[in-house]
Amino acid sequence: MKISKREKQYVVLCIVAVILFCLIKFLVLPFLDREKEVNESISAKEMTYKKYLAFIAHKKEVEKELASLKDREKDFAARLLKGDTPSLAASDLQRILDQIAAQVKVLIQSTKVMEAETLDGGFLAVPIQVKLMSDLTRSRKYFALVEEQSKYLTIPELRISVKDKADPKEVIVTMVVSGFMKGAPPAAPVAKQEKGKARQTSRTDTKPKS
Repeated sequence: MKISKREKQYVVLCIVAVILFCLIKFLVLPFLDREKEVNESISAKEMTYKKYLAFIAHKKEVEKELASLKDREKDFAARLLKGDTPSLAASDLQRILDQIAAQVKVLIQSTKVMEAETLDGGFLAVPIQVKLMSDLTRSRKYFALVEEQSKYLTIPELRISVKDKADPKEVIVTMVVSGFMKGAPPAAPVAKQEKGKARQTSRTDTKPKS
């Protein structure tokens, strides 16, 4: 069977088309895809490199800002009560209140450690109720020194009553002073240790002289 010239041309064209298809599919397209991936990878690395260069250019500023943040963190931590538990923090707060009382010469009749309160950000408010016996002048000094402490202290509750209405010079002050701590365990262990009640500390100190 003889094949005409036209049929031969058609067969050759088909063979060439198949070869071209195979070349494009298995050689050219994978090469283009690979080239695209390489270009994208190079572009990403260039962006990262530029970020590193920008960081290095502002290294001193970044280090300065970091040092400032660390200093502020230290200052903030120093203003919190000492102790890893609410009981230890309450002891630190009570020590501060005793020192202030000795400084202004007021008599602390009693103190009561109250249940710690959980605040936002992982902080705890550690309150202590204090009962003072003094006059108004020294009581004001006591309040002022509490609020001027380097620790963060607040007075959320304050009650003042006169011991003797006939002689109102001497007053009884009942106040709650709160300090703050961070990273403490839940208050449940403290409540368990104190059997669910606030710890009462009676004072038998003699009244200091004015």
